[in-house]
Amino acid sequence: MSESKMHMLPVLFAFLLFFALGGPALAAGLYVEGEAMVSLKNNTGTALTEAGVASAAIREYINDVADGAGATAAHIYVTLSAELDEIFVLMTSDDQTTDELIAKLNENPNVISADPNYVFDMNGASGDAGQDTTHSTEESSAPAEENF
Repeated sequence: MSESKMHMLPVLFAFLLFFALGGPALAAGLYVEGEAMVSLKNNTGTALTEAGVASAAIREYINDVADGAGATAAHIYVTLSAELDEIFVLMTSDDQTTDELIAKLNENPNVISADPNYVFDMNGASGDAGQDTTHSTEESSAPAEENF
């Protein structure tokens, strides 16, 4: 594993731990409406290497899951998926609320988890309380890899 990946692992594990523990309760303004961070089982037979995650078979599988929920696969997190052996995707819907989208996604047995795309306030983390450091997970330090 490269040194740059080693530096990202603590951030990625913190990100996953946050969602595994449930994150903050759903409330207006804490997440991006109509978006969900989704973790999928890999039932494609394709190895979850960085090349495998970006393969046509994985993309088709992701799009099938998204279509079944009335959503669009907007972004796949290739490095995160390869490192943790699950497929991590940002899914969006213009026609559903976040609650509706998550409920529909959770009907699919291939969905491990579906959570709102939370917005994090990182004020004070940089030591500059006046700097606007509010980010969604889509804009965070998580690796931005593949846009659909």
